[in-house]
Amino acid sequence: RGILKRFGDGSQFLSDPQFTLDQNKGIWIVVPNPESKHETLLNGKAITSVQTLKDGDVLGVGSEDKNVNKLPLKVRIKRLS
Repeated sequence: RGILKRFGDGSQFLSDPQFTLDQNKGIWIVVPNPESKHETLLNGKAITSVQTLKDGDVLGVGSEDKNVNKLPLKVRIKRLS
């Protein structure tokens, strides 16, 4: 939890873990933690199941209904040649 404080006041909304990122054969996915206190958001929409990530997507934590998105993180996927 200590490392999350580096992200500022918004870190108080994160569960540990809030979500998990995984990669298989160049495809990145986000797996939300169903026990998180707040919703995991992908491009402002709450997710409850595994989602594929694309370059430019935005991950965050908050509430879709209240239009609250704390700590938005922009996804950058670099292809290695």
